[in-house]
Amino acid sequence: MKRWKKGLAVLLVLLFVLPFASGRAEAAAGSWKKDSGGYKYVYSNGKYAKKEWIKAGKKKYYIKANGYMATGWLKIGGKWYYFQSTGAMKTGWLQDGGKWYYLDSKGVMVTGKVTIGGKAYTFGSNGVMKGSGSSGSNYKVGDVIKFGHYEQDAKTSNGKEAIEWVVMEKRSDGSLLLLSKYGLDAQPYNKSLKAATWQKCSLRKWLNSTFYNAAFSAAEKKKIQKTTVVNNDNFFWGTEGGNNTKDYLFLLSDDEAKNLFKDDDGKNAGGDSHSRACRMTKYAISQGAWELPRSEWWAKNCWYWLRSPGMYSNYAAYVFRNGYVSYDYDGIDYLKGIVRPALVYNP
Repeated sequence: MKRWKKGLAVLLVLLFVLPFASGRAEAAAGSWKKDSGGYKYVYSNGKYAKKEWIKAGKKKYYIKANGYMATGWLKIGGKWYYFQSTGAMKTGWLQDGGKWYYLDSKGVMVTGKVTIGGKAYTFGSNGVMKGSGSSGSNYKVGDVIKFGHYEQDAKTSNGKEAIEWVVMEKRSDGSLLLLSKYGLDAQPYNKSLKAATWQKCSLRKWLNSTFYNAAFSAAEKKKIQKTTVVNNDNFFWGTEGGNNTKDYLFLLSDDEAKNLFKDDDGKNAGGDSHSRACRMTKYAISQGAWELPRSEWWAKNCWYWLRSPGMYSNYAAYVFRNGYVSYDYDGIDYLKGIVRPALVYNP
């Protein structure tokens, strides 16, 4: 009898203790405490959480070894998780640094080939999406995509026209480098003739504010990837290119204009090129651009700005009407320079 009673007593103790011994984050109440280092979680008994999960409602958080709530990417038990600025664990699609990732229902970053929503996707070992059934894999270089709307026929009464973009490059993350098929507007590179790099010129501001807001809906803006734009010094004269920038819309650099198009002689040297040359819209002409009254094939083409520096600090590179890449025509305040924007597009 004594042995039976002793066993019953042990069983009762275990039934009382076990709920509190497991899942400490849910068994013991606590609260968030903030200091200069971030947020900590302190239990009602005064102890601070460390290296453990905290669940509040339907949201999960993780407390690092230093006692602070995790934010951003964190590797836990050999798996990668992402925690939002609020500390809540992220699930589903995530765009970070212009790249797409997917976190499963447990918050774990996926890799390899997976099916999401009935569509096949491929993610690299670093979690970056490489392609999908609805990604850039459906396009090829040279395809024309209609995306966004902007005035082009100079008849505002009939509304804006769809912008046509040429696929210039397919990227490993499934995104596409697009360049407008036509010169869309006439704008100076900079409103004054004083020295200005791409980072500081007025055209960059105009593209990423005035044009960006006029040409794209809220839904379309979500498909434009904010991109790190490299701004090298002029290769020959050494004119300063300025700092790299992060832009939704930008102009091609001189190197990109050379390498993405072939010269008429088959080289990539920035010489005469039918493929690099382009026409301009009637609206661009109404804004100050002009055609030449000549019979040559290039007379009706536009010359358009590039973002790279020209011969001097108050000059910018450009593509002439015959597709030639040049650096020394008019200063950056030239009002009749044509804007042929580029962007990185997530299908």
